[in-house]
Amino acid sequence: QRAIDFIAGTVPDESHSPACSYKRGAHPVDLNAVLPPVIANELLLTGRRMTAEGARGWGLVNRVTPAADLTDEALALARDICAGAPLAAAAVKEITRATAAMSLEQGYATLRGGGLPVYQAMLTSADAAEGPRAFAERRSPRWTGR
Repeated sequence: QRAIDFIAGTVPDESHSPACSYKRGAHPVDLNAVLPPVIANELLLTGRRMTAEGARGWGLVNRVTPAADLTDEALALARDICAGAPLAAAAVKEITRATAAMSLEQGYATLRGGGLPVYQAMLTSADAAEGPRAFAERRSPRWTGR
C-alpha cells in the first residue's frame, strides 16, 4: 500500500543536477511496479537518473515546477483538494487503495459489497445531499464533513 498521494518534481537551476529522485524504497521491485520493465531495467542497470520531465512523462510525478515555486505549487494543490467535499476525498483515497490491484469488475463489486466504510458513510452523508442541492440552487456547496 502506497503512503504517497502526490509527488512533485523540480526543474533544475544552475546549482542542481537535472534529475528527479524517485524514493519509495529505491528497490528494483518498487521501480518495476511503477514503470514498464524495459525503462526500470535501464535505470537500474545503468544507474542513470530520470529527469523531472521524464518522471512526469512516465506518471511518477504529478507536476514539475522550479524548486523555488515548489512550496507554492504544493499549497495550491492542497487548497484545491480542501475546496472539495472532505468525505468524498476520504472515500476516493479508501477506494483507490482498496481496489488498486483489482480488476475493474472486482473493484465495482467491492464498491457494491459494502466493505468500504468510508465510502458507505459518504453516500449517506449530509454532504452527499449538499452537492446536488447547491448545484440546483446555483451556489457553492458548504461542506461540513458530515
